[in-house]
Amino acid sequence: MRRSVWAWVCGLVACTAGAAAAAEVRGWVVHGETGRPLAGVEVRVLGMEAGAPPAEVVARTDARGGFRVGRPMQRRTVVVQATYRGVVYTSGPHRPRDDLVLTLRVFETTQDPRGLYVARRATLLELAPAGLVVREVVVLGNALRRTFTGQAGATVRVPLFVGAQDVRVMSGMAPAGTDPSGALVDTLPVWPGERPAVLAYRVAVRGPALLELPVGLPTLTLDVFAAEPLRVSSEVLTPREEREVEGRRVVRLAANRLPPDLVVRMRVFGLPRPSAAPAWALGGLVAAACTAFVARPFLRGG
Repeated sequence: MRRSVWAWVCGLVACTAGAAAAAEVRGWVVHGETGRPLAGVEVRVLGMEAGAPPAEVVARTDARGGFRVGRPMQRRTVVVQATYRGVVYTSGPHRPRDDLVLTLRVFETTQDPRGLYVARRATLLELAPAGLVVREVVVLGNALRRTFTGQAGATVRVPLFVGAQDVRVMSGMAPAGTDPSGALVDTLPVWPGERPAVLAYRVAVRGPALLELPVGLPTLTLDVFAAEPLRVSSEVLTPREEREVEGRRVVRLAANRLPPDLVVRMRVFGLPRPSAAPAWALGGLVAAACTAFVARPFLRGG
């Protein structure tokens, strides 16, 4: 994708600079299900800033579940973590101008996967010389009031398009690779609520191609965005709208409430022919991965 487009997209999610370091970090750790304060919970306050080594202060909550750290490290960005039942709960990064006051909610754990779902999956398809670049934002959800910890170190399995190669995760997951079915295996516990993961990969296809995406988890909304010259048709996905993003036509197709055993099939046109397939530049994928957020103008409107 052209630099002007992905630079614009990255700007949509960039943090603003210039905030001063917090004078004090304080707050409470409470049980997410009962709301009661928890004493003796380990809290780590991490200070980070470009060009400086990370700094850390460790404290424990008092009898009222409270903690307080005065003037932590003079770092511009602050991350606060609480560890409960072996799970690390994180708040941040924060860039506070004044005192940072927050409440961290922690939960009991479960190995019951029935609460897992995908709240929204936004998939951007772009043309590459040897096929497709796929960039995705997958919002994982847990409807239970307990943190899902999985088994044998694995928690969520996120299916990818059949034939996915060179998978890169930018945020929101700690992958352990792919399983025999090709699904991406995450190792992060899944807290109650939702968290987004950003990933990118390529699919080596040419000419009109049939793509297959297993759903895997109950999915509330699937959005597929095709950037010109690509065109997509599917019996499952319905065309919803078309917009111009930095002078490029992007078409959105969508489907709601997809069952886990469904395989979404889509026909993709506008792919290069075999005679026009030079080697694909992997470095370009990493540099442009944040363009998955080209979906943002559509998602804001629902």
